[in-house]
Amino acid sequence: MISLDTRGTMIAHLVDSIEKNPNTRSHSSYNEQGASFAACGYAQAGEKCACAYATSGPGAVNLLSGIADAYFDSLPVIFLTGQLNTYEYSGIPRLRQQGFQEIDIVAMTRPVTKYAVQIREDEDIVKELNKAWHIANTGRKGPVLIDLPMNIQRGDVKNPVYEMSLEIINLGAVNSEKLEMEELGQMDMRSEKIGSQESGAKTETSGIAETALFNVSADVKECAAAIRSALQEASAR
Repeated sequence: MISLDTRGTMIAHLVDSIEKNPNTRSHSSYNEQGASFAACGYAQAGEKCACAYATSGPGAVNLLSGIADAYFDSLPVIFLTGQLNTYEYSGIPRLRQQGFQEIDIVAMTRPVTKYAVQIREDEDIVKELNKAWHIANTGRKGPVLIDLPMNIQRGDVKNPVYEMSLEIINLGAVNSEKLEMEELGQMDMRSEKIGSQESGAKTETSGIAETALFNVSADVKECAAAIRSALQEASAR
């Protein structure tokens, strides 16, 4: 498997592990957007699943254009993003950013991915990677995103099991169908939202036009009354 990357602090442990793995090839790109589009090109040209990864914050956000491209062109690409340590999340209401380059990339990418998740436990790494691979390559293909906090990247998974059944990763036939229905549901919601916005815009435009016509009518009536009054005064003289 080939992976396209840009280096950064929050993804450093993953980069080091990939370089040590003899079964992976890594290509360093000039920027995150370039890495994401290169992954899309690899998936489209070879019809194989590709991978692109970036550091947290601006690095992750720079992947968005490529993620959207993979989604609309139905390309199987796994996107990995670095994130601050899980214990650095403060949970303080209304605090927009706590750790270094913190951003909720999972929420940002959900509209243009088949699956997006942040791993919170070491033991979930293998399961989520299996799940992401399956979702990206099954049915209508598309991108998935896994957000990896730094302490998860350097975590130690004891006795990892790489060969998993779909039931173990919660992707049996029923759940696979559910995922497809959820994706269709998201598309329907977007269509309904667009339709309601257009309807609202038409209603608003209609209201503005009616108000304008009312104002014009009122002005015309006022002018007519003034003219009538002036003519009556003139005739009285």
